[in-house]
Amino acid sequence: MKSMTGYGKAETDTGGRKITVEIRTVNSRFADISIRIPREYVVLEEAVKKQIQHTIARGRVDVFITIARCQDKPKKVTVDKGLFVAYYNAVRELGEMFALDPVPFLSARMDQFIIEEEDTTNTDEMLPLLSQCVGRALDEVVRMRTAEGANLWVQMREMLDEAEGIVAAMAERAPEIPALYRERLKKRLAELNESSLVDEARIATEVAMFAERSDVTEELDRIGSHLKQMRELMREDSAVGRKMDFLLQEVHREVNTIASKAADIHMSRMVVEMKSLLERLREQVQNIE
Repeated sequence: MKSMTGYGKAETDTGGRKITVEIRTVNSRFADISIRIPREYVVLEEAVKKQIQHTIARGRVDVFITIARCQDKPKKVTVDKGLFVAYYNAVRELGEMFALDPVPFLSARMDQFIIEEEDTTNTDEMLPLLSQCVGRALDEVVRMRTAEGANLWVQMREMLDEAEGIVAAMAERAPEIPALYRERLKKRLAELNESSLVDEARIATEVAMFAERSDVTEELDRIGSHLKQMRELMREDSAVGRKMDFLLQEVHREVNTIASKAADIHMSRMVVEMKSLLERLREQVQNIE
């Protein structure tokens, strides 16, 4: 089980280029990958995205890639000798006519004679180096997400223990509710001085109908099954956040059914307690990949 929160950074010096990859991940319902990469290397963006998708299944992923030329790498320049000779001859001729020094004129035009060659690094050659750097950054992200997941695992285990305790208390209380209803019914009839008009058979029938309406055995069994599945998912190393979120929704639905069936103040209190706990669990599940 992994958290969706993580950070990783890696750098690679290719000898001519310095690649820096920074990856940040946060909570998100789906996989949402955003990549910022220099414009001249944008053709590599899709390959980087696929590489990340193989590792991260869920969460907001922001990737920042910089590819800069090393300062100590010598730059390549070319000299347009023909243009220089043409300028030189023209300026020298003017210098002879007007007794001027041709050097300042030629110096002012040096950017036209000496041309810096653009670095045309092959993107196909860059891809393996970039992939290696992305891989190292992803390794750091996974380590952090795994560590965060371990902390979440401890917290959720305690919450599941508490939830199972509430379910056990509900299961213990449920059989008592029809008997309590019977006593309340008999007391109410006695207060109305009508107990002599209603025989025990009629009361037994009424209590039996109430017991059938208020029976929550199936709901408690399903809740127990869902909580067991959540424990099993917590032991997996794959993306389980959506499955756990679905199970919590199902548990919440069963708890609502119990609330509508069990007309008992103690059961109602346990329902409120269970709903509060489910909300806390869901907040934690939102952090799980």
